[in-house]
Amino acid sequence: MEGRNVVHTDLSADTVYAILKPRRRRLVLSYFMETSAETATTTELAEWIADHERTPDPGVPEPSLRTIAVTLTHTHFPVLDENGIIDFSFANDRVEYHSSPDLEAHLELHC
Repeated sequence: MEGRNVVHTDLSADTVYAILKPRRRRLVLSYFMETSAETATTTELAEWIADHERTPDPGVPEPSLRTIAVTLTHTHFPVLDENGIIDFSFANDRVEYHSSPDLEAHLELHC
């Protein structure tokens, strides 16, 4: 976490569970944790998520990058932004991650 913006708010257990419930939110956090990036574009995050949602089953359709990007910007980014985990600029298409020890610890242990 050295060099990263760290959120020093204590999130309640209910808030942590609510934030981490959707898989795509967990994947957004995993992107930042695994790559050590501090910022990303919606496209970079959508590609990361698509790679993690692919299955070897030919009967399962590939996830659409556009669909993933839309759900990120309209569903998942607002929740993460509201809780201080990211700053999302729709105009600049930039997501700036703020490390959250509460979420990261839970993600590493349980997800």
